[in-house]
Amino acid sequence: MSISKNLFQNANKSISPAALNEKSCQRILLAEDCPVTSLTIKEMLQRYGYDVTVTHNGNEALQTLQNSQFDCALLDLEMPMVDGFEVCRRLRSGLSDTCDQSLPVIGISSHPSSLLRKLASKIGMHELLQKPLDFDILADILQSIKKQSEHMVCETTKIIDNQTPPEILDKKAALERLAGAEELYLDLLRKIRDLLPQKHRIIADAVDTDDFKTVEITAHNLASSLGTVGAQQCMSAAKMLCLNARTKNAEGIRSSYHNFLKTLENLLARLNDELN
Repeated sequence: MSISKNLFQNANKSISPAALNEKSCQRILLAEDCPVTSLTIKEMLQRYGYDVTVTHNGNEALQTLQNSQFDCALLDLEMPMVDGFEVCRRLRSGLSDTCDQSLPVIGISSHPSSLLRKLASKIGMHELLQKPLDFDILADILQSIKKQSEHMVCETTKIIDNQTPPEILDKKAALERLAGAEELYLDLLRKIRDLLPQKHRIIADAVDTDDFKTVEITAHNLASSLGTVGAQQCMSAAKMLCLNARTKNAEGIRSSYHNFLKTLENLLARLNDELN
């Protein structure tokens, strides 16, 4: 792919300290097969305060999405083999339990035709931008995504505060999802009981060291497992912990961690009753 001189001219622009503070703390996955373009985008976004992980093809991007958490994916639509469209399709269809299907995706293309824009919208892309990129526009879009995420945390907190407390263990609902396979359900409960102390140690250490990424990934994965067995109360607490970690809300993380710990103790006591 070609890259114009404008991209290098943009790279020399100075970024104000206010802009850096306003737009910092987002993790961006970049999938771009042109080394010059990927380097320029990474360097420019880092000047705006973003944490950028670079992948060079669609397969590498998919693997990275399974292993790490991001706030947004920036995908080249014209990569060979697995392009940005296919990466987005697989993400939206549920790549794995560790992937966020609602992750905002921005497509980038040297030739963003009306047909490409319609397809991008249809498969769930947030935006489609033309290369060479206008980094002020891109940074504004990323800031908008960040504000939407913070609003989601606020609204989720209101819902949790106002709703009827969920059950510690909704065995009936879980068995309905498992087509009445009670032996499987009990086996899953045993696995969860064995898993919880380990996951709690990881989360506790990460909270103590402000390791937001580890808190987010561990809480996200744990919430998925808890939902499978109907551990609604602890699952809700894990989700709130994950949301606070995603927005790097240190005060919110500590508050939600204490709530998570209470629900964890309740769940362990209930699991012991069920399994003994």
